[in-house]
Amino acid sequence: ETLLESESRFKGAFEYSAIGMAFVSPDGKWLKVNSRISEMLGYSEDELLTRTFQDVTHPDDLEADMKYVNQMLAGEIETYTMEKRYFHKQGHIIWVLLSVSLVRDCNGLPLHFISQVENITERKQAEDALVKSEMILKTSQHLAKVGGWEWDAGLQTMTWTEEAYRIHDIDPTSVAPCSKEHIEKSLNCYDPVDRGIIYDAFKRCIDHGESYDKEFRFTSATGRKFWIRTTAQPLWLDGRVVKVYGNIMDISERKKLEEELARQADFNMRVFNSLDSNMAVIDCNGVILSVNDAWNDFARNNLGDDASKWGVGSNYFVKYDSKWGDTEQAQEAFDGVRKVQSGELSSFSLEYPCHGSGSEQRWFILNVLPLLGSNGSVLLSHSNITKRKLAEKKLKQSQTMLERTEKISHIGSWEWNIATDTVTWSDELFRIVQRNPADGAPSLKQHPEIYHPDDLKELIRAVEIAQSEGTPYQVELRAICPNGDVRICQANGFADRENDGKITRLFGSLLDITERKRAEDARRLLEQQFEQAQKLESLGVLAGGIAHDFNNILAIIIGHCSLAEMNPDLAVEHISPIEKAAERAAGLCRQMLAYAGKSMFTMTRVNIVDLVDEMVQMLKATTNQNVAITYDLSPDLPEIKADDSQLRQIVMNLIINASEAIGDANGVIHISLTKRAIKAGHAEVDHLGKTIPSGWYACLEISDTGCGMDDETIRRIFEPFYTTKFTGRGLGMSAVLGIITAHKGALQLISQSGQGSKFTIYLPIDTSEPTGDESRGQIPSPPWRGNGTVLLVEDEDQVKLVAKAMLENLGFSVIEASNGQEAMELYGRNAASISLVITDIGMPVMDGYALFRELKALKPELPIIISSGFGDTVIASRIPQKEIAGLVSKPYRYDNMQEALRRVLAKSPY
Repeated sequence: ETLLESESRFKGAFEYSAIGMAFVSPDGKWLKVNSRISEMLGYSEDELLTRTFQDVTHPDDLEADMKYVNQMLAGEIETYTMEKRYFHKQGHIIWVLLSVSLVRDCNGLPLHFISQVENITERKQAEDALVKSEMILKTSQHLAKVGGWEWDAGLQTMTWTEEAYRIHDIDPTSVAPCSKEHIEKSLNCYDPVDRGIIYDAFKRCIDHGESYDKEFRFTSATGRKFWIRTTAQPLWLDGRVVKVYGNIMDISERKKLEEELARQADFNMRVFNSLDSNMAVIDCNGVILSVNDAWNDFARNNLGDDASKWGVGSNYFVKYDSKWGDTEQAQEAFDGVRKVQSGELSSFSLEYPCHGSGSEQRWFILNVLPLLGSNGSVLLSHSNITKRKLAEKKLKQSQTMLERTEKISHIGSWEWNIATDTVTWSDELFRIVQRNPADGAPSLKQHPEIYHPDDLKELIRAVEIAQSEGTPYQVELRAICPNGDVRICQANGFADRENDGKITRLFGSLLDITERKRAEDARRLLEQQFEQAQKLESLGVLAGGIAHDFNNILAIIIGHCSLAEMNPDLAVEHISPIEKAAERAAGLCRQMLAYAGKSMFTMTRVNIVDLVDEMVQMLKATTNQNVAITYDLSPDLPEIKADDSQLRQIVMNLIINASEAIGDANGVIHISLTKRAIKAGHAEVDHLGKTIPSGWYACLEISDTGCGMDDETIRRIFEPFYTTKFTGRGLGMSAVLGIITAHKGALQLISQSGQGSKFTIYLPIDTSEPTGDESRGQIPSPPWRGNGTVLLVEDEDQVKLVAKAMLENLGFSVIEASNGQEAMELYGRNAASISLVITDIGMPVMDGYALFRELKALKPELPIIISSGFGDTVIASRIPQKEIAGLVSKPYRYDNMQEALRRVLAKSPY
């Protein structure tokens, strides 16, 4: 009975307990719950009995909950209490205070947990709200830099907020909480002059309930100086002060702003008074509220006794005295001011003349602006613009003069604002390109419509460089006018930089040089005609000299031929003189080719030191006694590959010219010969400014102290037929340059009128070893005969007869053709039997160049020997050297023909 009664009381207490109660198995299953648990979690008792406490526990609290459970099961603790979160059936969270104890059986084994669950959600929400409120208060105080404090009159204690500590720069842990020490610490931060004031105010507040609001200079505990505002408000109860609440605020920023505003106001007033313009502020009724010093000075100096009519307190709209100007303009000014006051106009401006007391006319400008928030007040400014008016007048005159000058000189100007991409043209520029100013200045995109396409690319490139690098430019171009007329113009442009170096504008001009160019073309044509006449005259002199030499040679040849005809038995004796005369004729032809730089040289290894020394010694004997020849020849120069006779021609021509330049005066010719290296990257240039290739050179310098040359002579000295000598042919220096060019050398020239001349010749040194079969003389051809068929193409019958005889004597069969077209026909019929072709260059119908191309197109491997008197340099400029099988120069020599054929057929697959 006792057990049943006890169980009944327990069930009643379990079911009707004010807090939730539950039995939970060791593995977490709900065994029994009371109605409070069901109400708390929103589940029925049956629903909970199918779940574990882990199912409804918040994941963030589960780990701690399980830790306690495991400790109880292990016997480490007997009970535990914790705040935790459960999930309601509807999904929201409820906070509970959980107390758990473990029931064991008689053997000490765990039976179940008994849990008491109290719903503390409202308390937790209230706590969170309080925390948020405190956080908001702290944050607000921190942002506003306002610290709070409280004085308890009964306990005689002081309490500070966190921000109050922060303002004082005091560590909260360094001051005893709720103590009078706060007052002492705070008073020490005030300026000594202010400490008594703030302490008296605080005493009156706690003793008599007098509130205060004061601003003081403040120095924090760390030495930081600033301004603070401190306030206090008493709390009365039963007729006495029980508490005092106060704030301390950091107002340093506000103080700085006030000081800045005060400085700005002072600055504005100083500026207001320092302006030259007469300025005043008037209200909506026209009353003058304030004026600057310039206004007062103007009134005193110009109005005399009436100055007070325009002072502070007077009305601006006084009766206007006509002696100061046009009364209609004055009325217009007054009407404009009223319209700004009423808001009808946002601003007003008027320029007007004023004669004043003197005879000199002056100009002023009235500007009216509203003052915001001033209920109709406006700011007036009367500025003296006489200087500006005079400057505008001068500027207009200057612009008129510029326009007239541009029109007279046909120079148009333009400006391009890069930032705004706007282009401005002068009137003359529109006239030059015949465009309508009403259409506006065209942009760069429209330039293709104005300028010739061949010139436009260069103009755009120059403008882009000027825009990016600031480089001035000058470009000559053609402007295409709408009527088809072409104007030749010179475009100039330059950039305008700001102080930071940035290019903001481009300026330029366009000069119409059409007439000048036409005049230059006409003058150039006359000069060319004059030069041609001079060359023809020089050519006549040259032709006379050549004719004289050839007549002498022909006289020898014809004479011996006549003697041979007279006595055929002695004909053999006349062959040698005839051959020597022919050799002289061939030499004369080679000299003429050398003059033109097209000669065919006999290249051998030459000791240039011995050659120069030999020529100097020879010329010393023929040079005038007033000319001293000195020389310095380096002995260690290696041999060079050259034609020795042509090198002698160079030395002889330059020394003779130097001697003639000295004339009858005493002078010196100095010759030096050295070995010189031109390094890559430090290359020198020749007389034309072209780079001399790097390498080793034999450097020959010939200088004199003669009359020198002017710029015109230097420019033309190497022209064929140009000469400064009365009887000269004008081919000496042309021949020198031709010989040097043929030897792949270079020439430099330094000369000045009255100071002599210096010629420097660079001849490349061949660093390869001699093969042993080279000699200074002619190499005799070895006995050799060939076979096969040769196609011989020659338009001169006598020359063709000689060549045919030589070829047949060398063992070849010959097919003859008189021009390229005939040769092509013969080759088409006999291609299988023809081993090689020998062709002349200058022929009628089809020349040698065309024949060469046609034959190579048919059979690229066919060996073709070129026979010509033009010179190998001319041929090489038209036909690649590697495609030519061989060269035979005219006049023909048997041994030369033999050697050429031998070498060609040795390489030929036929």
